Formats: sequence, C-alpha cells, structure tokens
Amino acid sequence: MKVLLVDDSPVDRVISEAFLLELGHEVVLGENGQQALDLYREHNPDIILMDEVMPVMRGHEAARAIRALEDNWVPIIFLSARFTAEDITAGIDAGGG
Repeated sequence: MKVLLVDDSPVDRVISEAFLLELGHEVVLGENGQQALDLYREHNPDIILMDEVMPVMRGHEAARAIRALEDNWVPIIFLSARFTAEDITAGIDAGGG
C-alpha cells in the first residue's frame, strides 16, 4: 500500500515511516499541507496520514483541497498531539477522520 505521510515534525516522520516500512508499505513523505496536496497529485497514494497543525497549510485545508481534486475517494487520517474540538470538527468537515 502506498502511504502519504505528512508531518512537520522530523522525529514523528522518521518514527512513523519506520513503522510503515516495517509493515511493508511504500511511504511518500511530506512536511506541510501544501506538500501533501502536491504529493497527492504526483503519487496517487492509497491512504493519507497527516498532521493537522502544520506550517504553510493546515491538515484540514490540505484535506479539503485534496477532496476537491479527487475522482477516487482516498482515506485521510489525521495524526496529531494538539487537537482541539475545533480541529476535530474542521478535519471531519474537510473529509478526514
């Protein structure tokens, strides 16, 4: 499975990537929401794991942009240690979970 992993924390990216690779997945890495959008277009992943609080473009903004582009529904799962009720609502409204 091709996984798009987007997180602005280098440590979190390295740890998550190691687990995904160990499970046999192909991993595409990004650092911010704009890269998530660009990498989605370029790599057509099977699933997106994305932080919500990132520079350039937040996760829910990237999810909304991805949902506006796609013909094929791709799961978007938000991973974040800093989530408020508003962040959760924005992520769900943008088409993530």
